Amino acid sequence: MKDRRKELVRIGKLEKLADSLAKRADEAAREWAAAEEDSQEHRRQTAKCLSQIFADLVIPMAPDKIRTAVIEPKTFAPKINNQSMKQLARSAGLVSLAHTAYHLMCLEAARTMPLVRLPATQWLDAPFDGLGGGPEGERLVNAALKVCAATVGDNAQIILPTPQVLPACTTGLLVTEHESTRPLIPHPRPESEES
Repeated sequence: MKDRRKELVRIGKLEKLADSLAKRADEAAREWAAAEEDSQEHRRQTAKCLSQIFADLVIPMAPDKIRTAVIEPKTFAPKINNQSMKQLARSAGLVSLAHTAYHLMCLEAARTMPLVRLPATQWLDAPFDGLGGGPEGERLVNAALKVCAATVGDNAQIILPTPQVLPACTTGLLVTEHESTRPLIPHPRPESEES
């Protein structure tokens, strides 16, 4: 009888412990759901702020080609005219402008958004590829350069290495021309006619 009573007491304690653990698990699940909702809301708000910065940068680069520009809350990837970067790949010029604006957005977010820690220097490799030549290409490059110059401010630096000849209007930018005889970064020289 004593052993039976001890067993019943032990079972009673285990049931109480199971009930207590179940309650704690329910509380943890509710806290997790609330934290997840807070996280999603923070993500949406961050994407909204980034979208505004991105749109303010990319639309002036080609106002006749870009009507809308947003940052996707799920992936933080840019969308232009409701098209993803993959869909924009058919238009190399828009992809170049989107990449340039995206990097400028990161630079601006570091200055204006709380708790954002990003570098103050951006290296945008060949940012004008695909913009084309002639008056149309020059117009797009000029617009992109103006946005770059306006974004950089006094506390940041943007390096824009590009093989394209820049338009005469490079207000606010320091232009350094390099070629294979005066390389900034070592690269193979063109073969001479003698070899």
